[in-house]
Parts: sequence; C-alpha cells; structure tokens
Amino acid sequence: MTGFALHLLRHGAPETPGLLMGRTDGAPTADGIAACVAQAEDLGVERLIATDLRRSCAAGEAIGTAAGIPLAIDPRWRELDFGAWDGKPASAIDRDALGRFWDDPDTNPPPGGERWSALVARVSAAIADLAPVPTLVVTHGGAMRAALHHLCGFDQRQLWAFDLPYAARLSLRVWPGADQRPDRGALSMKGLVVAIQFLTRLRTPRIAVSSDEFAASMRWFPAVGLIVGAIVAAGGWAGARVDPWTGALCALILWVAVTGALHLDGLGDIADASGAAHKDRERLLAVLGDPHVGSFAVVAIALQLIAKLVLLHALLDRQMFAAITLIPFAARIGPLVWSRALPDLHAGLGSRFRGAVRPVDFVIWGLALVAAAWASPSLLIAPLTFLLWGGWLLRKIGGISGDGHGAGIEIAESLLLAAALLLAHLA
Repeated sequence: MTGFALHLLRHGAPETPGLLMGRTDGAPTADGIAACVAQAEDLGVERLIATDLRRSCAAGEAIGTAAGIPLAIDPRWRELDFGAWDGKPASAIDRDALGRFWDDPDTNPPPGGERWSALVARVSAAIADLAPVPTLVVTHGGAMRAALHHLCGFDQRQLWAFDLPYAARLSLRVWPGADQRPDRGALSMKGLVVAIQFLTRLRTPRIAVSSDEFAASMRWFPAVGLIVGAIVAAGGWAGARVDPWTGALCALILWVAVTGALHLDGLGDIADASGAAHKDRERLLAVLGDPHVGSFAVVAIALQLIAKLVLLHALLDRQMFAAITLIPFAARIGPLVWSRALPDLHAGLGSRFRGAVRPVDFVIWGLALVAAAWASPSLLIAPLTFLLWGGWLLRKIGGISGDGHGAGIEIAESLLLAAALLLAHLA
C-alpha cells in the first residue's frame, strides 16, 4: 500500500495583509501568485484543488494554466470563519478574548464564528473524498493545520510549531481508508474517565484533557450508559425487595441523581425551544440559551419522570433487570449517530463532538448492541428511535445541539423501556 501524495499550499500574500481573513475575500498580490506557482513546479500532481476565495483560486488558476491541469473548487478547504472578527486587524480585537481564542479555539471561538472542531470536521471530510492520485490543494493556514491534526494527530498547541507563511507548502502521504493518526487513547481509560465526568456525578480522578480529548470521549458514551444502567437496576432490585413501586422509585431517584438531571435539562430546553420554533431562528436560539424554565419544560420533564416511574414499576414487577441495565447503554449510542448525521444547530457544546466519531466506533457499538439484544431483544428498535428523534430535530428545530443530545437520550430511554414492556406482554 503506497498511498498518494497530498501537497497543501497556502495562498500567496493578500493585498491587505495583517487582517484576520476567514470568509473575507481579499485578492492576492501578483508576487503572491507567482510564489505559489513556483512552489507547485515539478510536483507531478494529477489533481488540483482550491477554495472559492480569490486569494486561493487565483493562485490555483495560475498553477493550473502553467501545469495544464483543470482546477476544481472545494469550499471545505476554506480558512476558519472568524465571525465578528473577520476582516479586522488583531489590534482592533479585545486582547483577552483573542488570547483565549488562540489558547483554545474550540472552547473560545470568535463571536459568531466557527469552532476549531468544525474546521477539522470539514477538512477531514474533504480529505476523505480525495481520489488516490497525487493532489495539490491551494488552501489556507488554518485548513493546513486542521489537515495535520486529522492526518498526523497533532494537538492544537503542537500545530502552532509549524511555520506556515504565505506560499508555504506541506507535502504529506495519505493511505486511503487508513487512520494515520497515532492512537491517542481513543478507546483508552482516559476517554472513559472523561465521559464519566461529563455524563454523571460519579467520583473520578481529576485529569487534564485537551479540547480534542474531550470531544473524543463521546466514543465512550455507551459504556457510561452501561454503568448508569447497572446502578439503576441495582437500586430497583434493592427497592423491589419491599415492593415494585418502591423499587421503581429507588431506581428513578438513582437515575436522576447519577446523571445529575443533565439529560432532563436538555429535554426541558428542547421542549421550550419547540414552542418557539414557529418564530425566527434567533428567537429559537435565545430560548435554548435561556437558563429559565418555561411551562413547556415543566410539563415535558414531569411527564418524562412519570413515564419512567410507571415503566420501571412494570419491568421490575416482571423482574426484567437485564433490560433496565442495558437500556441506558443503548440510548447513549444515539449521540454518536446524531453528531454525524445532523447539522449543528449552533456553535455550542454539541458541535465539538462532530469530528470525533469514526466509522469504527459505529462498528464497535453496533456489534455491542446486537450482542445486548440477546439478553433484551427490544433493544433492536434503538436505531429506529435514533432515526425518529433525528428526523424530528431536523424538521422542528433545525439541527443538533447539546440539548438535543440530552433530550434524545431521555426520549430513547423511555421508548426502549416501553418497547421492553410491550415485548414482554406480547410474549
């Protein structure tokens, strides 16, 4: 397996240097174009790509003319969108805010701008779509660093060690279908600890993680669900020694306590937002960001708790402890699906997970779900619940967010509890 050469060339100097130029479309200088043409000589590429911004495509057109290669345009190789900062000099931007952005561009994106993880996601998708032939991409500094992160595994701080002036060129080799990044504990115990810390209130060792490592912890969400399920089932079993209603109450209290009502909060926010969905997008996002609880949220959370209490009682009465244990596991496969299938509603917490989920994660947890179905066959409807919730979010809300993930987990858990009870009744 020889792979293919991928050359990444930063555009030449623009006519207005010194600005944060993301989506801002500035023309390159003649010298900048000439420098790019010189860098592309004798590379022997068969495919030439540029972005739709002039400082990139002007150099791409000149290179294509000189080499006799047609130019393809792919906007996914664009620079990071700097939002409200776009087109401004650094001196015109709040120093503290800019410093926080450079320290962690995913946690602290520009106002109204793009997160680092979103840039990595679109550049990774562009790389995945490349034909296995020698390729030159005339792109931007941020996109080049995103490609290095995707292909080589460098974290954000390491990427700044690369000096990428105008007309700088990086030459890499890509093996199609292979994950070239070092395995930085994608399925390591560190990822599990981070996922436990995020999804539960269980005590775990304090560890320092990067933004990328936090995003990668999503791969462990189903495993955390199994831990939650075991605790809930154990509480239900202990309480059921008195009677099934006591067991159901114990299980429900533990369910809420161990998760810190995190997903219930998302359910309430989505319920309130759905009431505002008939208005404009700004109003919908404002409702999602409002910390106050509206009437829709109160009703949705109350109905959810009642539904779980009744369903837990019925399952405990039938001693269906395996189903109770496995349902939180199955429900937490949903966020992996929604992160990849749905557009981001906004640049919030949920958007950071998009580039972290890989095809192999779906294979692993898909096989685990099939294996779990031997103990609780009703789990096989889990993919249908993910599809239904994703479709509703896309139609009603417009995309996925952290609240959408939390609400989806709650809805999936209730539907799976009901499916387990229905199957037992029919049997």
